[in-house]
Amino acid sequence: MARRIVTELTDDLDSGTADETVSFALDGRSYEIDLAEKNATKLRKAMAAYISGGRVSVGLVRFVVLGLRQARLRLRYGSGL
Repeated sequence: MARRIVTELTDDLDSGTADETVSFALDGRSYEIDLAEKNATKLRKAMAAYISGGRVSVGLVRFVVLGLRQARLRLRYGSGL
């Protein structure tokens, strides 16, 4: 017997059908919101000036990469680092 699972996204603003999940971050917190194309475009336009004036943050990725490097060095040369 075959099973089919269908996931439907609902726009978190107007309860209509959503087309995508948009991820964004503010004040150190990450968010996701399901939006129809129209509302996703509105969000992107509203944030455009802030995004163009800001800079990309590597945040957690940098700490993970640095942590992995440190762990490799410790494995290779001992824990005296």
